[in-house]
Amino acid sequence: AKAKGISLPSGPDTVQQNMINDISKKTGKEFDKAYVNQMVKDHEATLDMFKKEQTMVKDTSLKAFITNTIPVIQHHLDAIKAIKGGM
Repeated sequence: AKAKGISLPSGPDTVQQNMINDISKKTGKEFDKAYVNQMVKDHEATLDMFKKEQTMVKDTSLKAFITNTIPVIQHHLDAIKAIKGGM
């Protein structure tokens, strides 16, 4: 990212921190359910973002990274959905 002039956040933003705080207050099955639900949402949002950027990015190495990463994100999304389905 640094080589491409892209700055990354140093930590979670306010919305993310609030979600972390909320989930960390839960225990047992309540925690598991909240965590898995959040992982599904996050993976869906990440996949959508990568697909959108794939069509817009011009840099060939960044485009290759996005193209190679989309199947990984999809695999993770499928796995967490399977976990959610088994709960």
